[in-house]
Amino acid sequence: MLEDKEEKKREEAVGVMVIEQRGKSKLVQTVQNGIPRRYVVDAAKIKDGKVASGVLKKSPEVGEEWAEMVEFKGTPDDLDRIMRINGLFTREDVQKNPGALQASILALHREDMLALKGIGR
Repeated sequence: MLEDKEEKKREEAVGVMVIEQRGKSKLVQTVQNGIPRRYVVDAAKIKDGKVASGVLKKSPEVGEEWAEMVEFKGTPDDLDRIMRINGLFTREDVQKNPGALQASILALHREDMLALKGIGR
């Protein structure tokens, strides 16, 4: 029993940012491995902007797993073709016209983006 108390004291606290209040809970955001994640946590469990890692693991996560919803179809050769069509032949061209690079990438993934827009229809 003493070991359990000591283990709880040693449990890592995770810094969170409160996004909104939801009744007796709060929607919080934290960063895990460079990726922002959101959870619904009992407001009483948040102390000084931190939540015990065990509490966070048991809390429901909010958000979609976008990587599981889309399969990118464009290839490097497709990007090469589209960039040349958009007048991007050199690195200097890209530096002078970053909007054309963005348009090229969007064109490459147009169908993938349309699939995302279709979510919920």
